[in-house]
Amino acid sequence: MQVRGAAPAELFELSSRARRVFDLTADPAQIADAFMADKLLGPLARRRPGLRVIGVWDPFECAVRTLLERQLGRFAARAVAAELVARAGQPIDGGDEGLTRLFPMAGALAEADLSDLPLTPAQQETLRALCRAARDGTVCFSEPIEEMAAALATVPGVDDWVAQMVALCACGEPDAIPTEDLILRQLAAGNATPLSTHALKERAEAWRPWRGYAAWHLWAQAEENSSRESLAIAARSTRAHAVVCSD
Repeated sequence: MQVRGAAPAELFELSSRARRVFDLTADPAQIADAFMADKLLGPLARRRPGLRVIGVWDPFECAVRTLLERQLGRFAARAVAAELVARAGQPIDGGDEGLTRLFPMAGALAEADLSDLPLTPAQQETLRALCRAARDGTVCFSEPIEEMAAALATVPGVDDWVAQMVALCACGEPDAIPTEDLILRQLAAGNATPLSTHALKERAEAWRPWRGYAAWHLWAQAEENSSRESLAIAARSTRAHAVVCSD
């Protein structure tokens, strides 16, 4: 990692954040070994023994992006987040990297015009409530993780899924798990009828203190399953097209 323009006193914090983003303090072998006896996670851990949790640089940005993903889905959330940066982000000279703006501060985003974004009035108010809570210190991302997650979940419109994802990805909590997540509930059920949130909480007790890594293994498997299904659909479509053309 290369750092430019930072004071020497800031290097330790930058190094710590970089280690969190790339999950460099984890011991993948130890975590994988903890899952080996589990019928569901054992095969996944053997397939991906070096799996790490992907982190983020800034907890507030993570909270906003996670909320937008919860509201809109992954791809629409990316577009709205980019628009928020364009509207309220602080301009910077990014040099050769081409960066032009920082992600908005909580105060700036709380006052930004959201009226013409693809958000319902209720979704706009939830986003503003999150920004106000971060601006006013009601949600403080430097507090102990359990306290931060509990405070985040009290913001009107923000649920435990968002709070747990922020704890996992932004704060590096290895035992955080969004038990409301449909993909996790379905894969934990063996692709049968999805488990209830309560049932997944009970099932996940066996994965402590690495429930976040268990979730990441299940999401990785879901992505692989989705890719296989897409390839199979494409193959069937190709064969069907070949038959039509030959006729």
